[in-house]
Amino acid sequence: MRLQTKIILTVVAIVIILNTIFYSINIYNQKIDSYARLITKIEKNGDILNTISSVALYNFQRPILEANLESFFRDPELCSIELVDKVGAINLKYMKCDPRGYNTITKQTSLFYEGDYLGEIITIYITDIIDKNTSKAIINLLISMFIITIILSIILFLLIRIIVKPINELTILSLEISEGNLDKDININSRDEIGTLTKSFIKMRDSIKEKNRDLEKNKEELEDCRCCPRDKYSYRNRCYSSITPSG
Repeated sequence: MRLQTKIILTVVAIVIILNTIFYSINIYNQKIDSYARLITKIEKNGDILNTISSVALYNFQRPILEANLESFFRDPELCSIELVDKVGAINLKYMKCDPRGYNTITKQTSLFYEGDYLGEIITIYITDIIDKNTSKAIINLLISMFIITIILSIILFLLIRIIVKPINELTILSLEISEGNLDKDININSRDEIGTLTKSFIKMRDSIKEKNRDLEKNKEELEDCRCCPRDKYSYRNRCYSSITPSG
């Protein structure tokens, strides 16, 4: 696997993991907050029902009681609402759905007037809406993660390509040098670590070229010494002086 691919896969995996953790915590907190808001609303509605229905029930004002229950029944999270009179004179019930098919929260609100118990209002709220919203949030999470992954992969590919390109050129240069080709040029003008590394490679190449020229020159002089020696002493002295640096 190429270095470019490894970097992209590693970064994408890290981003996916971090996004999953972040969104999971966020979705969990939203679900907890939704349940808390529902509980608060149920308690508040119970207090309101007790306030507006106690007098009407005490006076057996059925139309007012019906209007009160119908106004609360418009709540989309309310599955059913029922008023039960202790003497059985008034019994009102409104139902949208069968509570047995849903996750529900039941609230029983006792009605009192001047200390006398009159009856109770039973409300059943469904929590499936919260679960549906959570499911939608999870779907949105998956979609957003997919989009982020695609965009991030493209950006990483372009950035890494810019970074890896000079490294690939340096790799080619090192292979050329190892094969004895010291005339390979490289054009990298960056001012970062890659640029510093490039200058070091070029300096190394030029140094090898210079050493090779010196070796070739010494080799030629040695060949001349072997071919035309007057005597062994002059041969040694001339060859020694030709290959030994002056000074």
